[in-house]
Amino acid sequence: MTFLFAQPNQLLLELSETNLSQAWEQSHICSSAITRWRAYLNQLSLTCFLSYVQEESSHEVQIWPDDPLTNLWELVEGSTLMLGDKRIVLLPTEAMDEDELRVPQEWVDIPEWVADYYLAVQVNVDEECLNIWGYTTHQKLKEKGKYDSRDRTYSLEKPFLFQDINAFWVSQELEIQEVTQAEVVPLTSLSSIQAENLIERLGNTEIKEPRLAVPFSLWSSLIANTNWRKQLSQRRQDSVQSSLLTNLSRWFDNLFETPWQTPETLNLAFSSRRNTPTNTNNIQRANLITLGTEQVILLVELTHEKDDRIAVSLQLVPPSDRRYLPEMIQLTLLSETGDILQSIQSRTQDNAIRIPRFKCPQGLRFRLQITLNDHCSTKDFIV
Repeated sequence: MTFLFAQPNQLLLELSETNLSQAWEQSHICSSAITRWRAYLNQLSLTCFLSYVQEESSHEVQIWPDDPLTNLWELVEGSTLMLGDKRIVLLPTEAMDEDELRVPQEWVDIPEWVADYYLAVQVNVDEECLNIWGYTTHQKLKEKGKYDSRDRTYSLEKPFLFQDINAFWVSQELEIQEVTQAEVVPLTSLSSIQAENLIERLGNTEIKEPRLAVPFSLWSSLIANTNWRKQLSQRRQDSVQSSLLTNLSRWFDNLFETPWQTPETLNLAFSSRRNTPTNTNNIQRANLITLGTEQVILLVELTHEKDDRIAVSLQLVPPSDRRYLPEMIQLTLLSETGDILQSIQSRTQDNAIRIPRFKCPQGLRFRLQITLNDHCSTKDFIV
């Protein structure tokens, strides 16, 4: 972990290229540009801060909750660490001015989510660093914070924040006891039928901010329940992912998604060694991929095998006006859960790179990732 120059009482941490790329990849499951960016910033702040705590603190540290954090960030800003018996919530923002800390109401008024400390985290993606510049307690947030009903947040201006992060760590290491939490009102009970109706309604991705679409009493009771929160998040994510999913089995019925064209349409003389004009079980389609100022073509070839499995061949080639692929372009095959299965990178003057041909049953999902420098294109498939 690298510590950068910062104001004496602040903590400035460096974000690695690995932090940036992994956080961006993990955010893609979220349902919109807003939630993907929210997940990206939260993952960056959590991963970086966690590494710092593990190196610098003698306390046991755990992430909360146990279910995938993208389920949480699909719905609300913020992430939680348990530092010994103390709960810490990180609130990341891109804002460069350190005027106030804004905390979503969920972290303040849901009893199970209430934290001892709330940390203000400034994320600077361009400079690849994050700055932890202030913090407060739940009690002070309830006493001095201003509640805004428009976005359901509590805000605390800078003069009311503790701005000495070093003092915070000293108090944690010395285990100094202080009152950090104020009392909160218990949640309203919610029946299973009410929860199902809310999940059905709020699962509609046309509702951009579901947390503001129903009264807080209903919303808080819904997402405080782990199973209901998971169902709502995954419904929103699945509805978007399914619309972006390329269904390969449909190709055998001549049903093709818009981006996929015949190789001839893109002026490609692509021919597989296994392809013959009479082989009607063999299908080829091409997709033009843009990565910054570069373009490449993803070629997919399918063969219907006798055992009802589908053989899949994947390769990258340059457009017709180029002879070679960009150097260091990477083609990666991932499982549905994000595990890397195969990966290959182009060298100087490569005119194609390929993932070895593989066979799979219908219904299998996989992901293809094409990366060049800081640019990445991800394609999801179901066989």
